[in-house]
Amino acid sequence: MIVTTTNTQERKRSVHDLDEDLSFLFQKRSCMTNLVPDFECNAFYQGQVVDIRLSNLLEQYNSVVLFFYERDFTANSLRDVEQVREHYDEFAAKNSLPIMISTDTAMVHRGFCSTEAQGGLSYQPEFPMLGDTTRLITRHFDVLNNDTGNARRSVFVIDHHHKVKYSFMPLDSEQPFSMPVILSIAGNVV
Repeated sequence: MIVTTTNTQERKRSVHDLDEDLSFLFQKRSCMTNLVPDFECNAFYQGQVVDIRLSNLLEQYNSVVLFFYERDFTANSLRDVEQVREHYDEFAAKNSLPIMISTDTAMVHRGFCSTEAQGGLSYQPEFPMLGDTTRLITRHFDVLNNDTGNARRSVFVIDHHHKVKYSFMPLDSEQPFSMPVILSIAGNVV
């Protein structure tokens, strides 16, 4: 089953609305087998807004590392994206693709990466920035902050069998991601 998060009608729904056909996505991780359903959504990647499908990425890479973050144009988002950027070559050497994901749209990600945007990155990262506008992916991983509608900072390493191999959620928003641990796990996924 493929979950598509680009439908305009889906974007207009409240964070509290559920689609009965997709109710399997909203189960708590502890009740699941740690399998990630295939999903497709818009992303800002390589200077363009494109559709990205998880299964296509997992055919190319040994693992995909999802870095959830709250939203663009914040000090924390600048720090998190920069931290992933600093380690991008190490991910690539391990045939792993880091992906930044928030509930912003891909167009907001494009603005965030624009050199003209105040408080933005002023560069285009080498990795995709996914826009989970329907919050289906964020809900699946149980990282949606229902009060704000934003994702909570967290990391998930997914292998090519769609299994979550590692998850991490910093309790302190100022705590950086533990890149040596994340890279080690991403590098040992077979």
